Amino acid sequence: QDQQTDFSDDVFGLSGSVGSLYKVSDDQTVYLNLASGFRAPDMGERFQDAIVNFGEPHAVIGKKDLDPERSWSAELGSKLETRPVRYEMATFVNKVQDYIGEEDLGRIRGFSTEQYNNMGDVTFYGAEAAATWTIVDQLDLYGNAGRTWTTEEEKADVPAWIFNYGLRYTQPLNTEMLRTAYASVYLRTALESEQKTVNPGRQAFPDNNAFTTVNA
Repeated sequence: QDQQTDFSDDVFGLSGSVGSLYKVSDDQTVYLNLASGFRAPDMGERFQDAIVNFGEPHAVIGKKDLDPERSWSAELGSKLETRPVRYEMATFVNKVQDYIGEEDLGRIRGFSTEQYNNMGDVTFYGAEAAATWTIVDQLDLYGNAGRTWTTEEEKADVPAWIFNYGLRYTQPLNTEMLRTAYASVYLRTALESEQKTVNPGRQAFPDNNAFTTVNA
């Protein structure tokens, strides 16, 4: 309930999933998961009224009577747990009904303005994989990668491929204070992405250049 505008709303929805698992061997499994999720609009999407500066100052306003989102998803994947190699991989598809995005309203009160709104149905699909290789005892080389695509590039931004990878050494201590000590080098690489949604800030900076971060 919003006492400023005398607006009130009650929303109710259920979320749940069902899955099946097939053991190819003692070490490898294949799984299928089907799910449906409910998400009510948050307070910012309903009532926000702010000036933000991303490329140029522009206004972002909420819409109080937004419809909730409903998603339907399916995921098919496989996992292997052995030594020295462990991996998991999956593909997925996710359809979101009444997707909440930002709609360009043009210039209002001197500012380029966008408003949260229900954008219709948006479908996302993608793939992800991860693997770990134990080179020697306590020394692991690991990495994962993922990518999401969408059928509605004008409604939802998705990044290009993202890779996380590194080297980790673990030393058991088994003392009263510390059980384990570890050292790692962790890298993250994001490939160049293009944002295609209609948005004042994104029009000023439509491209995200590829980059890599390194942590030790």
